[in-house]
Amino acid sequence: MTNLAIACIVVPDFPLRIESVRHPELDGLPLALTDATAQRRLIVECLPEATAEGIRLGMTVRDAINACPRAVILSADPVYYASVFAEILDALLDVSPGIEQGEPGLAWIDLRGLERLYGGLEGVVERLLGAAPPALRPRLGLGANKFVAAVAARRARPGGYRLVPEVYSRAFLARNPVDVLPVSLEMIRRLERFGLYTLRDIARLPAGKLQAQFGPDGYRAWELANGIDSAPFRPLEPVEQVVERLALPAPTVQIDALLLGVRQLARRICARHAMRSRGARQARIQLLIEGQRSWERVVVFKGAIGDAERLAGLLAGRLAGLTVEGPVEEIALELSGLTTIYARQRQLFESDLRRRRQQDIDEVVDELKQRYSLSPLFSLTPVEPWSRIPERRWGLLARE
Repeated sequence: MTNLAIACIVVPDFPLRIESVRHPELDGLPLALTDATAQRRLIVECLPEATAEGIRLGMTVRDAINACPRAVILSADPVYYASVFAEILDALLDVSPGIEQGEPGLAWIDLRGLERLYGGLEGVVERLLGAAPPALRPRLGLGANKFVAAVAARRARPGGYRLVPEVYSRAFLARNPVDVLPVSLEMIRRLERFGLYTLRDIARLPAGKLQAQFGPDGYRAWELANGIDSAPFRPLEPVEQVVERLALPAPTVQIDALLLGVRQLARRICARHAMRSRGARQARIQLLIEGQRSWERVVVFKGAIGDAERLAGLLAGRLAGLTVEGPVEEIALELSGLTTIYARQRQLFESDLRRRRQQDIDEVVDELKQRYSLSPLFSLTPVEPWSRIPERRWGLLARE
């Protein structure tokens, strides 16, 4: 396995592939997914069969049905997709300790030492492909760096692998279209408007011209087109998490019942031994909805939160105004970024007390903004104190 340092495993159209496995009768049909929790139901994922019928990302459901009456449009189930991907990552960690997580359905593997461990290249390939369920049709690419391995994986046949030795990396990349580059869609369109349709076209240009036109992304595109990928390998690190789940007595769509469940989960999770004298910097709240659907949001806190009531208030702000597509069967709460909370003693001096009170007010304002998306508190601010009209002398300024 000379000069093959990285492998990449990929499941194209990962959420849609999972839905095809859950519903075998949909395999081969123009399938698309929509985010049912958004204010406007837009297409967020679609198979090539659906694209060929005229369906595009960002299209409304009504327009998608008009473009392709036989299209099958399902509500996304992000919680289930994440659980399947987590199982794949766990299986890959059993093969190699060096795993880097990419977008859902994509991961890189450090190949150093695996050939001797599994008796050659075929053994390594078999173990890596076996980490994903065969029904998902995973593809494997092996190359000298992450970019070459990722492109090789996407060019492999379903359930197979593609090997690209380092000396052939540039020739292999040359015939690939520019949309394989990890850059924005706008830059891809600009490259095509300049007549640059393949990586060969980019590799022939001087690096300085691309950098002058596109900035750092242009220079990185030139490097990748020439088989140079300086991006470091970032292996997964163990993350301590605390998870609590609550199965509702009866499925419900009432927000008040969901808020009550969230408050109960916050109290239970903060009372656990793992949370003693500790707080979380991030929370993930998940709602499992009838009909194999789900909703989830990640909340990042400015500081560590260890108080149950404050945690419940911040999470309730994310649920306020939520329109649930169907009855919720289960609520899950996951805390991560755990850190120790040290006691803070109030100072005896009046200036310190005044500053502390201001900090308390700021925390309350932050919680209200989380809940209502704007600050409901205002301060009287002098505007034109000299004015004869009382309404012009003072103004209401929202507290931020």
